[in-house]
Amino acid sequence: MKNPLGITIFGITNIIIGLVNLFVLFIPFLLVFFGAEGASSEFCGFIDWFFSVILGMLSWIVIYISSLFLFWSGISMLKMKNYARKLAILSSSGIISSIFIWILSPIITSIIYHRSDLNIDLLGHIIIFSFSLYTILLIVYLMNPQVKKQFNDENVKLPFVKLIFIILSLLIIPLIWSPNR
Repeated sequence: MKNPLGITIFGITNIIIGLVNLFVLFIPFLLVFFGAEGASSEFCGFIDWFFSVILGMLSWIVIYISSLFLFWSGISMLKMKNYARKLAILSSSGIISSIFIWILSPIITSIIYHRSDLNIDLLGHIIIFSFSLYTILLIVYLMNPQVKKQFNDENVKLPFVKLIFIILSLLIIPLIWSPNR
């Protein structure tokens, strides 16, 4: 059976983007995973430290692992595996939520501590926005009923509700409990 053009394009693009992310993010992933970030004492308080270090590290790790799954979903989409659609949606959701947390973390700490030193790398944010836009388009395409029929994945279950709950919990907990407020 020949793959539909949209699935082929997204499958190849997932492979390319997944590989590029895995190579580009490998060193930052190792630095974050082994704790090389966050030794600075320039934080204003617990919330600043939490959003800058902990959520920053978590975002990098989730983006790296999601990129691995994005690569795997691309290969699986080209082979029309029944789990490929949901794997692509899950990895894209992980990437989008991590990017969202990564972008919001400095904004939240700037608001809480009334700082105006928000440093935004315009080119980096444009690249990240483009990447986010691609993953959103991928999710929208894969949620199309015609595409769902192609994969026959009704029996494949992925933990979307748990993922959203974990992300929201990580954002809300430090705002509720803060020893240095």
